[in-house]
Amino acid sequence: MKQKIIDWYNNKYKVKPEFFQLPVSAREDLWKLMGIDKDNPFSMKPIKKKLLWNGQYWAVLDAGCGVGDFIIETAQQNKWLYCMGLDFSSEAIKICKEKLSKQPQQIQNRCSFICENFEEKAYNRIDYFDYIFCIGTLEHTPNIFNALDSLYSAGKKDCKYLFLVPNKGIIQNITDQQEINENLYSLKEWERFFKNAGFQIKNITIDNYHWKKYNNRVKRNFMRLFYKIIPLKYTNTLIFILEK
Repeated sequence: MKQKIIDWYNNKYKVKPEFFQLPVSAREDLWKLMGIDKDNPFSMKPIKKKLLWNGQYWAVLDAGCGVGDFIIETAQQNKWLYCMGLDFSSEAIKICKEKLSKQPQQIQNRCSFICENFEEKAYNRIDYFDYIFCIGTLEHTPNIFNALDSLYSAGKKDCKYLFLVPNKGIIQNITDQQEINENLYSLKEWERFFKNAGFQIKNITIDNYHWKKYNNRVKRNFMRLFYKIIPLKYTNTLIFILEK
């Protein structure tokens, strides 16, 4: 990871950390896509009863966790999850740890935040995680292929992955992160990247926040219909659900 990229993000987190917050409605949709239900482990993945009897957890990774709201609320969502957030920005991790310190002890016990560049390694974890999220982060890594290899290795053989990435389509959502590093690829290119890294693509969908962000009901319903009609290749963000 180039130091100038790390410095740019550290400065952004110091000045405007709220920019990196994931909207609540978006978090709920991502949990549903991954099959994470509130305190109902039997609804998630086939399990052995002794796993729960031994008091073990399913491990969740948020690669590029930003200010940490998503991974903390994921831990709150289900008591059987142990959640880890990684980010290469030391300023982001400071914010995460400060937020976590204000949580009940039971949440603090099941959450951790580490300053680490997952492009090089996912905290040295191999075949460790059951769920891996990478939300709006992959496109900002200088070497996407190394990042994918790292995250692929970090997941267990039945790990479920969710990647939210920008789509280089007709409709584009350009952020100020292009100042430093933001790579836009088409739907077909993203599909090729994931397949070449060894992932199985289980589903591709759009980000429902495109219409949920509108307070006006008429506009929200119109945008919902609009995004339901247009082909995936023309939407500005894509959600990939993957498995090994």
